[in-house]
Amino acid sequence: MVALHQFVPSLLSSDAIGSHVLEIKRTLDVFGIPNEIFVSSKRDDHVGIAHPFTEYPKMRNDGDILLYHVAGASSMADFLSSRKEAIWIDYHNITPAAFFDGWDNRTAANQHLGRVQLERLASIAELALADSHFNESELIDLGFSATGVLPFLFNPDNFEDSEIDPTILHGETERWIFVGRITPNKAQHNLIRSFALYRELFNPNSELFLIGKPSTPRYFDSLAKMIDELGLGDCVFLTGGVSDKELSGYYQSADIFVSLSEHEGFCVPLLEAMHYRLPILALASSAVPETLADAGVLIESSDPLSVAVAANLVLRDPALLDELRQRAEERLTQLSLEYARNHLEKILYSYGLGTEKRL
Repeated sequence: MVALHQFVPSLLSSDAIGSHVLEIKRTLDVFGIPNEIFVSSKRDDHVGIAHPFTEYPKMRNDGDILLYHVAGASSMADFLSSRKEAIWIDYHNITPAAFFDGWDNRTAANQHLGRVQLERLASIAELALADSHFNESELIDLGFSATGVLPFLFNPDNFEDSEIDPTILHGETERWIFVGRITPNKAQHNLIRSFALYRELFNPNSELFLIGKPSTPRYFDSLAKMIDELGLGDCVFLTGGVSDKELSGYYQSADIFVSLSEHEGFCVPLLEAMHYRLPILALASSAVPETLADAGVLIESSDPLSVAVAANLVLRDPALLDELRQRAEERLTQLSLEYARNHLEKILYSYGLGTEKRL
């Protein structure tokens, strides 16, 4: 039987891509399709089920399909470019290098290399999937011939058993949150400026929590300095990475999810915010309008006054809040785990993979 093996630089269940990879594996297992996961090295397997990709040649069989999850530069790309097996791509977007210029030149160079590697794969990939039509358009521009969209396999059950940590309860304080790596393309600096003006104009009894690991130290330090200079040290918090339980607590105790990110290939935290029925205010950039659809309020500018006024309107309009919660429920149905699995099933069957089993 044909096997479909996944290649991902690092496997971490709490990471969006890692969770997606594991859900694909579960789907393949149920369909009876032999599969393994390969990572860059043993230290990159945080789940305990993967193999270093250098071991693949010893495990290969005729007819294997190799599915490579692309989100940046990796030695895997060069390895797969040299293989004779059928290559599939699952593209999670590579943030343009320009966002890192001046902040982290090494990361900027790696992002550029990732684009070069991706373009090299265009001529050999049998199939190129993407999380969104936004990402798919990049694949088409790079010359991939057979493309399609496979949304993130988002499993809300990852949050179901989590309880609110009493240390992050905020009582009567209004709370903004944003979830995402601390990196220039996420534009947390614009969010801090907007929140500062919101406090000044509308509600001084409010807090902002920026939840995510710092991936660009210089940018992280600049945010910490901005918070200090604006006198926001007692109301704006950089949490760093948090556990699934802590993340669930932050979502449950928040009043609004605000994103001013300037570049997203899909933006899984939007689905997480919908899951917790949080009102969402987001900059209409990159793939955000596609993912959010009408389940939140989109704004065209990250001008602090525009953001502060929009946030106040959302938070003070009970009818709008109810409508947004209803739209979020409908949008989650459209992007449900069942929907994504069914979409994956159709792709597998179109290539002659799978059995009559169903999830």
